[in-house]
Formats: sequence, structure tokens, C-alpha cells
Amino acid sequence: YTVRYNAACAYAAAGKLDLAQECLEFAFCHAPRARAWLLGIAKHDTQMNPLRARADFQSLLERLEAHMATGS
Repeated sequence: YTVRYNAACAYAAAGKLDLAQECLEFAFCHAPRARAWLLGIAKHDTQMNPLRARADFQSLLERLEAHMATGS
């Protein structure tokens, strides 16, 4: 999941926002135990700034927060 997150950062910096989002979604789907980490870092990491206005990024953050609230 950390490799996917780092790839997302690189893609975001390169303006390849769809690929960045795909990496984040992969991490969300395939590393459920890392969701707390993913939420904490994606929510505050300035490298994610190019994605912040996107509805799919906001949806990911909402799903991560819901997972933390419910544990599922």
C-alpha cells in the first residue's frame, strides 16, 4: 500500500490525476488494515493537493472516514 501511495503522489505531481486516484483506490480496496494510515496521510499530505477538488478523491476520504467510524 505504501508503494501505491507513493505512486499516487508521483502521478499527482505529474498531473496524471486519474492514475493517482487509481493508486489510492487500489490501496483502499486491497489493504483494509492500512485504511487508518491512508486516511491520516491522504487527508493532510500536500502532495494530494491536486486531487482535493475531485469528487472521487472526496468520496475516498468519506469512505475512509466511514470505515474508521464503523470499523467496517
